[in-house]
Amino acid sequence: MAQRLKFNEGKSCDAVIRILEAREGHPRTDVEFPERTHHSAPVELTCKIKGNLFAFEHTGIEPFAGHMQLDAEADLHIRPIEAMVAGKLPPAETFELNMPALATQGLRLKEVRTIQESLVAWIVATAPKLPIARYGDYLPDLQKVRPPGVPFEVSLYRFEAVVPPARFFIRHVVSDHAVAREKRIHEACARKFPKLVAWRRQGARSVLVLEDNDIFLTNAQVVYEALAKVEGDFSERPDEIYLVSSIIEDEWFVHALRVDDIGYYEMTAKQACLSRFDPEQLIDLTRGCRDLR
Repeated sequence: MAQRLKFNEGKSCDAVIRILEAREGHPRTDVEFPERTHHSAPVELTCKIKGNLFAFEHTGIEPFAGHMQLDAEADLHIRPIEAMVAGKLPPAETFELNMPALATQGLRLKEVRTIQESLVAWIVATAPKLPIARYGDYLPDLQKVRPPGVPFEVSLYRFEAVVPPARFFIRHVVSDHAVAREKRIHEACARKFPKLVAWRRQGARSVLVLEDNDIFLTNAQVVYEALAKVEGDFSERPDEIYLVSSIIEDEWFVHALRVDDIGYYEMTAKQACLSRFDPEQLIDLTRGCRDLR
């Protein structure tokens, strides 16, 4: 049976609604579920905030076909690196290593272990010397390097920790990944925009909620850049778009990608882009999760 990606439709929508409630200074009212009433534009849910009608549509985004195999083999190729790094980095920051996807695929176990040990030694030595940036603010002047004993190039980033404890992430880089991501997001827009536009024409404020649960390849920056490229293909678009990152079990991050004509980078500069949530405190508004094959 094909593996499936699990997405949390109800909780993702609840997280975004909480952001809007804080912004508008009023709680939600009149929550309704158009899918259940067979509405002609069956978005996930609608509600009123401060007397204004909002319509929400959710979709999960997979970075590329074959992503699930990459994730399934992480215990052999990726988790050992994370385990060896644990406790050896500065405790007050978060670090992210970018490395080529499938870089150690097809190698003998002994070769994989040697590369992992060399990579960890370089990470531990390099991490304390890196400049510190705000979380998710990728410094453009950091160059890819090939550490001693490692047969591929990597990049290491150092960020302020959003909340303790500090974390270490590994993200994969795929050569044609940008094209694959743009195609996936274009497909999502083509499916979701028409329903939201229908509500927008009726006076509702339309909100698209994207969700990713991929820690290796996806971040808000690359999703926004792909979204910015494909949105021009549509004559009408939602009023607001958010990205919910649900990969970490005890802490979800929500990035505002666009609010009206204000984009991710402008909101990031104003520190008005990122929100975080304990998923246990969120309400599963639609009572379930969706699968994506």
